[in-house]
Amino acid sequence: MAVSALGSYAGMTMPVFRSLLRDQLQLQETQYGLLLSIGMVPGAMGTLLGGLLTRSSGWQRLPPVLAIAVAAAYGLIAATRGFPWLLVSLVLCAIGSHVMTVMTQNGVVALFPDARRRLLTLQMVVGSCAAALFTLLAEWLLGWSARGDATRFHLALRLPYLGIAMLYLALIPALRAFARRERTSQLQAQTPAASTPNLTQRRRALLCILAMTIHASADNVLMLWLPRLWEESAMSGFFKPGYIMSAYSLCYVVSRSCLALLPESRGRRLFLCVPGFFGCAMLLVALLNGGEAGVLCYLAAAFLWACEFPAFMAVLSTNSQRWFGLGLAVVMISSGLITTGASTAIGWALQQQLATLRQLLLIGPLFFATVGICGIALCRHDDKA
Repeated sequence: MAVSALGSYAGMTMPVFRSLLRDQLQLQETQYGLLLSIGMVPGAMGTLLGGLLTRSSGWQRLPPVLAIAVAAAYGLIAATRGFPWLLVSLVLCAIGSHVMTVMTQNGVVALFPDARRRLLTLQMVVGSCAAALFTLLAEWLLGWSARGDATRFHLALRLPYLGIAMLYLALIPALRAFARRERTSQLQAQTPAASTPNLTQRRRALLCILAMTIHASADNVLMLWLPRLWEESAMSGFFKPGYIMSAYSLCYVVSRSCLALLPESRGRRLFLCVPGFFGCAMLLVALLNGGEAGVLCYLAAAFLWACEFPAFMAVLSTNSQRWFGLGLAVVMISSGLITTGASTAIGWALQQQLATLRQLLLIGPLFFATVGICGIALCRHDDKA
């Protein structure tokens, strides 16, 4: 879980550097939007690759190889200077880190088949803890670099990438040792052969995939562009964008930690239906109100909807463990395409002065309400079945 979480640093911290990143790299708004979201589609392809690899025997031997690949990608980010090469580096990093994440999720499901929701939620808690630390670090580095010249900015932006590359290389022996564990080989031998889901399973899977795609798309777009919105509001102190993003990740940690502590069957329908509607209402208040009160409403909304994604993921994993990775791949590909298109479109709309950023982000609440509708449909489908 920790190795998987390390790979999220690049995607989590780019939005925190916001206008300084745009100005120092001399980017137009459209280029800036592309830079923020460039890892989405390649990351989705990495998830698809991970889903295919986890269906084959012996996939446990791959994490050490992936660690080398991700380390190389982070090293390339640290070394590159031009905008095109930075995009290439982020693409390679997204592919490797997402393959590692899928293998982590399949691993915890294989190790604990009777606690899927709890362990998948715990895996996401680890990722949220890492995100909170990463965004705090990025905000501190931003303040440090803003007091100097372009050289200081490039050091603040790139040195953490080099450190993460070294961490990945240092963790390779531990990954190799885990791959050799006898229990892993025994679990592999007990894994059932892949089977084609029946009609009922396919319908349940499609509802889960739709809900997870909508959730991930809305969440990603908000995380990419809300720091710019808060920066325009000129808030200070605790309400600096990097600190808000860290608090957002902590909301995910607390919310999903509570979910992980609950018994597996407790609140299944509740977490599929309720968070989307209440999160929609709180996010709408946050965007319409603005200011510090709006930030608090946004954090409250994040606390609510943090529960719904692992709840849908657990339902998806019960259909077929061997097809679980491919289902996640469909979610990542779909949400990656939507996020990249939406983020680039937002940058273009701002560049053309068609609307304000606050107006463009008002589509977010509707997305989360749609997730709640999908949860109701899934529960009604189970009742009929």
